[in-house]
Amino acid sequence: MIDRNDRHHIDQWLDGELPAEDEATLAQLLQDDPERLSYLADRAILHVHLREAVNRLRPLDAPSARRLPSRRHVLWTTAALLAFCLVVTLALPRAAASPGDLVKKALEACNLVIDRRYSVRVEPARAHLREALGRPSPPESTLWVRDACFVQSTEVHGRSLSWGRDARGAVWFSLSPHSVAVFDADEIPDALRDVCDLRTLDLPTLLASLLDDFDLERAGDTGTADTILARPRTRTSRFGTIEIAIDRDSLRVLSVVLERRVRGRTVARVRFTLEETDARDETTYEWRGHVDPDADVRDRGAMRGARRDLLNEFLGLMRQYPDVN
Repeated sequence: MIDRNDRHHIDQWLDGELPAEDEATLAQLLQDDPERLSYLADRAILHVHLREAVNRLRPLDAPSARRLPSRRHVLWTTAALLAFCLVVTLALPRAAASPGDLVKKALEACNLVIDRRYSVRVEPARAHLREALGRPSPPESTLWVRDACFVQSTEVHGRSLSWGRDARGAVWFSLSPHSVAVFDADEIPDALRDVCDLRTLDLPTLLASLLDDFDLERAGDTGTADTILARPRTRTSRFGTIEIAIDRDSLRVLSVVLERRVRGRTVARVRFTLEETDARDETTYEWRGHVDPDADVRDRGAMRGARRDLLNEFLGLMRQYPDVN
């Protein structure tokens, strides 16, 4: 049942007399109650006919008299009002959602998508100094990710590098199709772990963290996506400010820009841009799909020091950009 006050507000709004401070409240009521929305449509049609009746009663020579609206005009106006009501039904829930609600919906949506492909760009915190010294910027990389599993590839000085983490938590990297180094989850060197953490994106974990440990606010929209700005509540967070763009229709996270901190200092901004979603085979994240069948595999059972040589070479290439690694 619609109470008298709500009916009055709907009539005021149709007449253009509803105070601005009451419009948001009315919009929320219309969003939450289809009965009120139906009442709005009925009253809109009635208002059109009332205006037509008033025009019929006015003397044709009266100064305020207006030409009688045609039947086509009345029908067009009615259809437009009904279309407006449909727009209110579809659009208001998203427009009225809080930043926290949007992040929750994005978290639910990303849990339905298994594999995501991103382009990844690292922007050093001291990029202006790097340009002044003539140093190259870190190259873009391509990232496939599923929860904590990932595989990433990039080009450094003409060499194809790839590295990843499989379903068992083992981390591997390859400098060419001819060899690969594999570290089990319990033996990953800190330097290798840091390189992996810098460029990968565990989106479900990140969104859950935003809800628990960050203050959220709207930062704008592009008409098709909402941008949320997240600021950490503690200085000990390994992330600084995080900006995420969420598609309004699919609720997918289209991009993430996050500040990476080390000991409280921002060392880089990492930009992830969604390019594709797909259902990939689990072998995507295993080293076997990224090297030759007869590649030299250096794992826990390899000769002492065999992995260290590859690791030093890999870290050396990545440390061409010392302010981000």
